[in-house]
Amino acid sequence: MFDFSKIAGLLDTPQKQLAVDVWTSKKKMIPQLKEHILAELYKILPKEQIKALYVIGSITGYKYTDTSDIDINVHIDPFDETMDKQKVTGAVNGFLGLGGRHPVNFFVQPYKPDTDWQDAIFGVYEILTDT
Repeated sequence: MFDFSKIAGLLDTPQKQLAVDVWTSKKKMIPQLKEHILAELYKILPKEQIKALYVIGSITGYKYTDTSDIDINVHIDPFDETMDKQKVTGAVNGFLGLGGRHPVNFFVQPYKPDTDWQDAIFGVYEILTDT
C-alpha cells in the first residue's frame, strides 16, 4: 500500500504568519521551545561540543504545515568521523516540540564556522544566537 500524503513542500500554500507555536512575533524561537530543544540535545551531546544549531526547512518560513518538523543541524567540534550519527541522535529524534505539533530531529555535522546557506530554500535560524 502506498502513502501519498505530503508533509510539506515548495508547492504548499504560503501561510500568513510564521508558525505561532515555534516563533514569536519578533521572529525569534519561543524561549520555552528553545529550552526544551536544548535539554533534549544535552542528553546526547556535551554542551561544550556544540558550536552551532541551525533550524532549517519549511518551519523557518511561511510554507510550513501543521506536520512540518523542526529539523536542526547540530554543528559540533570535535567531530568524530567514525561516530554513528543515527546512534547519537536516535535516542531523542522525533520528540514533539512544545505544543506537540512539530517533531524535532537533530542532524549531527562537523562544525564549519563559514557555513554557506545560499541554497537554503525556506530559511535558516541559529538557535544559540537567536538569529
